[in-house]
This record gives sequence, structure tokens and C-alpha cells, in this order.
Amino acid sequence: MNLFSAFLTVCEKLLNAADVDDPSTVTIYVTAFLLVQALILVTLVVSITAWLFLRERFNGKKEIQSKIYEDQILTWMLDPSPISQKAPRGWKGRLLKHLLNRSISNVLGTERERLLQHYRNFGFLSADLKKLSSHRWWKRLAAVIELDYLQDDLAAPALMMSAGDSNPLVALSSMQSLSALTFAVDSQERLGKILTTLQNVGPAHRFAVTEILTRLARQDGDFLLGPIEADPNGVLGNSCITVLGECRAIVGIPVLQNIVADSARFSDSTVAEAATALGRMGDPRSAELLRLLLTHSAPQVRARALVALSRLVGTEAHSAVEALRADESIPVRRAIFEVESILEGSS
Repeated sequence: MNLFSAFLTVCEKLLNAADVDDPSTVTIYVTAFLLVQALILVTLVVSITAWLFLRERFNGKKEIQSKIYEDQILTWMLDPSPISQKAPRGWKGRLLKHLLNRSISNVLGTERERLLQHYRNFGFLSADLKKLSSHRWWKRLAAVIELDYLQDDLAAPALMMSAGDSNPLVALSSMQSLSALTFAVDSQERLGKILTTLQNVGPAHRFAVTEILTRLARQDGDFLLGPIEADPNGVLGNSCITVLGECRAIVGIPVLQNIVADSARFSDSTVAEAATALGRMGDPRSAELLRLLLTHSAPQVRARALVALSRLVGTEAHSAVEALRADESIPVRRAIFEVESILEGSS
């Protein structure tokens, strides 16, 4: 119902209630209705203007307070002595917590430890850990994000429990935060729990799984071989192959070569990831295996094999390009364009 029809309906109800045919009475009712509408409009305009004014004033105060806190944080970074002040309340406390959290994520060494200790002393870490037990998933997610910036080993046990959260987004974020801590890989039991949880993640969250594995592999990449051997065609196995290539972990070369050599036993995506990983590792002994994939039935595999081969043999990949010149599939055409661009740039 639009405004005009609502106006007519109200006028009709007023006239029926009045039960008169006097035109002056009708004029009075219509005028009163219009005055009420004008009053509502004026009130709305005044309210919006007041809100904009107050917001601008608050933003100015917030900007000034931010500069004060930033100067304090710089002082805390350089001064090892503990502070006795309490955390401010309200929006000032939230602002200090946010600035302190982001400052901790941007510094290293003793400065980071000092700021981290202040974060704990103010009770901000306890507040984040308390939010992890909230009944509202978005509050739990916000707490995990804060802890991911913080990377405090004291939060590791709580994050370990959140890794089994009923909400998949919270669970993945918890594992992503946990994967940056040495706590995650200093125990085979904890690492095994993370990998077991990742086995149940669907393809839609493959990027998150890869990010988690990449963080874990920075500390110890040998664990990536287990999921590949157990289920190379699954999301976790595929992600482990990707991370092996990104980390250039030569320990995985034999496993990847076996996948390429016996490609019929594996899914097309697994073989394609294995080919890409071998190309990144730079072992020329994999070149002959990659040549075999140039005749694979899947265009994606042929394309990945061509790009990987060009990384290993350089200008010798011209023959492989010519062999696939007649291939009309889109992935292969793109791969040929990419390889030729690389070879022209290197010549």
C-alpha cells in the first residue's frame, strides 16, 4: 500500500467516524491529517540531522583518542616496566583493545611480548576467551578473528576446543588461528585432531583448508604426506598436494611422481595438482612423467602438465606446445598462451 492510498483510507475512516456531510468538517479532518504528516516529516528531518551531527562529533573524539592511544602503545613498546592503570570502559576500552591487538600483529620480538603482556593485564585476552563460549556464533567468530591477530600461545587450548565448533565457519577459523601457533604441531595428538577435523570439510572451504595447511607446514611439512597417502582424491589430500608444491617440499617428490605415473587411479583434480606441484619443485627428473600427461583425457590435466613442464625444461617446452597446438580446449589454449609468454620473456 503506497502513501496516497493510505491517506485515502485514513480520510475515509475519519469521515465514516464523523458521519457528517458538512464540507467544512471534511476540510478540518484533511487539514489535521496533513499537519500530522508534516510534523512527522519535520521530526524525521530533525532526528537525522541530529544523528549526523552527533556521529561527526563522536568520530572527531574517536580520532583524537586514537592518536592518544597510539602514542601510549609506542611508549609501552619501548618501556619494559609494567603499567598499573586499568582498562578504560565503554567505547574507549573497545578502541584501545582494537589498536593494541593490531599493533601486536605488526611487531616482533620483545616489543611484541611487552604489548602482549599489556593486552593480558588489561583483561582483553580473558574477554576474547569468554566470547568463545557465547551462544551466538558471530560472537564466537569475532573472538577467533581477534585471537588470530593476537597469536598468543595462552589461547591455544581454547582454540583447540573451538576447532570442534558446531558452526563450520567458526571451526575453520579456529583451526586457521591455531595453525599459526607452535602449540598445534608440538604434539602429534593435537596435529592429528586438526587433520581429522579437516577431513570432514567440503570442497567449498578448500581455500581455508589450504591456508591452514600452509601455516602448519611452515613449522613441519612432513605431516602432509600422511593425508595424501590415505586419501589423495579428497579435499584434504588435494590441499596437501597443493601445499607441498607451494612449500617446494622435496620430501613429497616420490609420492607426487607415483600419482603422475599411475594417473588412472586418481581423480583428474588430484593428477592436475600433482603436476603443478612437481613443476614448482623444479626437479628435472619429473619432466618425462609430465610429458606423459600431455595426452591425458582431461584438458585440465594436459594444461597443468604443460605449464609445469615449461618450468622444468624451459625453452625445450616448445615441442610440447606444438604437440598441443591443435587442442581446442579452453584450459589448454590458456596454458599455451601462458607458456609462450613465459618463453618469449626468457629469450
